[in-house]
Amino acid sequence: MEPVLYTCSKAFWFVAQPAHSLPLLGVLAVAFSLTGRWRAGLGIGALLALLLLTISLFPVGRWLLSPLENRFSIPRLMPSYVDGIIMLGGNENIAFADLATRYPKAKLVSAGGGPIAPNSRGRDPGGKAPRWMGIDMSRIIFERESRNTFEDVVVAKAIIRPAADETWILVANASHMPRSVGLFRGQGWQVVPYPVGYVSSPIDPRSAGFRQNLDELSAALKEWIGMLANRVLGHSKECFPAVRPGGRKLSGTSPPAVRALEMPQERRPS
Repeated sequence: MEPVLYTCSKAFWFVAQPAHSLPLLGVLAVAFSLTGRWRAGLGIGALLALLLLTISLFPVGRWLLSPLENRFSIPRLMPSYVDGIIMLGGNENIAFADLATRYPKAKLVSAGGGPIAPNSRGRDPGGKAPRWMGIDMSRIIFERESRNTFEDVVVAKAIIRPAADETWILVANASHMPRSVGLFRGQGWQVVPYPVGYVSSPIDPRSAGFRQNLDELSAALKEWIGMLANRVLGHSKECFPAVRPGGRKLSGTSPPAVRALEMPQERRPS
């Protein structure tokens, strides 16, 4: 990704994320009022109050996360053989480790860092931790040069150079899966989605606090805005990627039950 584009995207999200845009609206309301533009200040203040009330009372973040998380599901039948397994972000480590054990001959790729690769970029932690969750660390290819999801895919593909007929399983957060799949398809890399880390299960609105609703709203908006941006920039050919009818058929056994084991994880900024 070009440096200017990367910087602009980071600057945009810094301002647009609810945790920053809401206080900014408050500042604008006060500024307009102090400069005599009381109607504009009153309007912005009313909008801010409405947004704060809505976020406080309703789990709007989960409402927006739900269609993202339900866009893809773990295949009912897993392939009997896979060429590789790639994990984005590093927070889906339980599923990644389980699949790595299930497919001992598969290539393993950890893209974007995470708890498996805590050391500095370009340094392989295998020497200090030869095994991780029962996996031989020498099997894992660590991609730590990327700065966002788009670069995760581009750099990983350049390292792996997967053939068109290879079967790769993509392990990623369920809400992040649609955007990730769109980027992989945009690079001509077909993957089998394996979503984990669900958070949008039914919830009593009264039990969700303002902070939790705000965090989930930020996570959801980042995915929706990211998918739109990827489509506009040509990084993805789809605004909202979905399961393709008539795709590669899988045959094998039922998938391991990892969904119940995956705890909600904090999403990696990208």
